[in-house]
Amino acid sequence: MQVTLYYNEEDQYLLELVDELAERERKSRSAVIMSILEEHFERGKRLGEILVEKGLVRDETVKRALVVQGRFNRS
Repeated sequence: MQVTLYYNEEDQYLLELVDELAERERKSRSAVIMSILEEHFERGKRLGEILVEKGLVRDETVKRALVVQGRFNRS
């Protein structure tokens, strides 16, 4: 099966993080993206949690993003 994902300039930093992980794990970009999606959909993990576990972002970065989205209370 082939899947096509479209990116724009705003997504470039995410691709750089994915490429960094791909290099560390010696996997392709698509394999890394599929493993993240698998953890999200099949194991019910939240995307931020997965990215923190994989060392792509810090927990504080995810919390700030959730505050901006109105999904996290700072207290």
